[in-house]
Amino acid sequence: MHLSESNILQPDICFIAEENKNIIEKNGVTGAPDLVIEILSPGTKKYDLTNKKEIYETYGVKEYFIVEPTNKKVKSFFLKNNKYIESSETMGIIKSALLNANIEF
Repeated sequence: MHLSESNILQPDICFIAEENKNIIEKNGVTGAPDLVIEILSPGTKKYDLTNKKEIYETYGVKEYFIVEPTNKKVKSFFLKNNKYIESSETMGIIKSALLNANIEF
């Protein structure tokens, strides 16, 4: 996923709405997806919680979910007025307004 020359990321899961499918190109996604899910691992935890969160916020990812598989906790961030609002932490469920769905794991 190419957000800029210096911000090329590979999220664990992303969703691009039909109206934004023009950002999907032959060599990857060029632009911000609508939704990103990152699965934490010990090696990426700090980067996912700070750096990637700031990058996704800056480039306009509407929903950002961080899943911690060891305890099944989910941190949810929703873009409002170009800033992330953190939702309360949930157990085993991602609640997406974009998808109008709950995703259980």
